[in-house]
Amino acid sequence: MLSFINERLKFKQSRSNSNCSLMIIDEIEIALHPSAQERLAKFLHETSAKYNFCIYFATHSIQIINHIKPSKIFHLKKNTEGGS
Repeated sequence: MLSFINERLKFKQSRSNSNCSLMIIDEIEIALHPSAQERLAKFLHETSAKYNFCIYFATHSIQIINHIKPSKIFHLKKNTEGGS
């Protein structure tokens, strides 16, 4: 995952792109120790601010969720009633 993030940062910098860029990552806590999860949450926050990235990720990790401002947490749910 860190290699992917590094490649996205290098690509954005090579294009001299200052616009907000989107990064979507699924299950970011997989195979990470809880202390590494906390460091990852801090790293993603710093990367987002420094390089103008909007980072969305899916997680079930309490360690990660505890490091996110409540106003930045979104719960997405599929509509199971068949409507739009």
